[in-house]
Amino acid sequence: MIRLFTLGRRLAQLSREDFHSGLRENHAPLVRECKGFTAHCLGYRQNHIAGPIDFQFTQRLSQGQARFDNCSAFWFPSVDSILRAYNNDDYFRMLRPDENRWTDADSRIALVAEEEVNWSSDSTGNGIGRIKVLILNEGPGSFAGIRNAKGTVLRQRYPGAFAACTRYIGNRVIGKMDFKNARLAEGSDLKGASLTEMWFATLEEASIAMNSGDMQR
Repeated sequence: MIRLFTLGRRLAQLSREDFHSGLRENHAPLVRECKGFTAHCLGYRQNHIAGPIDFQFTQRLSQGQARFDNCSAFWFPSVDSILRAYNNDDYFRMLRPDENRWTDADSRIALVAEEEVNWSSDSTGNGIGRIKVLILNEGPGSFAGIRNAKGTVLRQRYPGAFAACTRYIGNRVIGKMDFKNARLAEGSDLKGASLTEMWFATLEEASIAMNSGDMQR
């Protein structure tokens, strides 16, 4: 399965509340209605970023300014499908203008990845209402450490971090997309990086997991 993650910052004149409500109530319906896009896309999920994690200090998850304000996730059957979704008249007519109402185009990062690890005990399936911790490790070769991750192994080896984790997804970054020009970027500096997703039922459970000794080592 090919994943596309688009991370962006809200426009300076938008409050956090206006930005998140605009994405939910205005942009999401447009994505669903854009036939030229959805003909190639298998799934779409919005993740609204609440704050950063500072792994150097054992404290609650921060509720404040992070590097990005949203992380939208898409599923595609192939890399070619991504290019077809973003290179059609419907996308440029319906979605591109609306994207520029909410996010700063120069700040966006779009990562193309392969979903290689996915285990779950979560009954919701779509993840709505879950707290998600998204970890982008930009170091080359960082994916090697999670390639063979299995739910039972992780829970046994790192009980503090994974006892309350209901879903773990490991994505291997294979490239970067030139979002402004809707094409794959040449010579991505993130190739071999990883983006991992950990789901929790509550913010408190996520905070406990991230502040555990397992995440500090």
